[in-house]
Amino acid sequence: MVILAPLLFAVTPSSADFNGIAMFPIGKSVYIESPATSEDVDATLKDVQAAYVGLHRAFSPDPSFQPIVFVCRTARCKVAFGATPQAAPASDLGFAAVALADETRDRAVVVTGPNASTARVLTHELVHARMKTWASYDALPVWFNEGLATAIADEPSCANFEPSSEIDVTALVTKSEWQTHLETTGQPLRAYCQARYATEAWSSFANMRELGAKARAFAVAAPQSRTTTSHRSVRLEKSPRLSNGSQSSKQ
Repeated sequence: MVILAPLLFAVTPSSADFNGIAMFPIGKSVYIESPATSEDVDATLKDVQAAYVGLHRAFSPDPSFQPIVFVCRTARCKVAFGATPQAAPASDLGFAAVALADETRDRAVVVTGPNASTARVLTHELVHARMKTWASYDALPVWFNEGLATAIADEPSCANFEPSSEIDVTALVTKSEWQTHLETTGQPLRAYCQARYATEAWSSFANMRELGAKARAFAVAAPQSRTTTSHRSVRLEKSPRLSNGSQSSKQ
């Protein structure tokens, strides 16, 4: 393995320790797990750029939006940032850096990489981070949060899943309900894709930018209470039910 030479990082701070993991800065608010090769760095920077291109299809660029991106190469790194040991080995894992301090974790995301899915997974996580600037994750139904991020990032891919009425994904309102469904059914991809189709049906968008605008307005107007009652009222007032004849507005 070719280890990165210090001169590659002459314009950035030295490596930092995050929960026992050495992370090297490779750009503004972008860190990669050390050690990393020069090829890893080049691929990661391209993935980050591609991820923002995906995000900006739906949301206008905003200089004040500067999330921290941590790119983990090992399961140990992902566990340090809050992933479960069971989920950490996955090569397509992305999540909010829940193990960090409160003031940091809402604007910090973790992805696995660099690999073929890193850019799309990062777009998915950046959608969550962007939405959190208008409403906390818990203030909106989880099916909507995940459906929106899946639609914008096209991650996970829903090419093999059609809209279905087999499950009412809009009943998965809280984190607990969402996680329980994933664990009991063992079909996480189906849940993400049905959430995507439900979000697209809700928005009836003409293009990604319109979807982003509607999602932002929804978030700004949402009650910030974290009670189950507020979650239920958002679901009932805003979300149409899918039927067997429903069509997706997938672009």
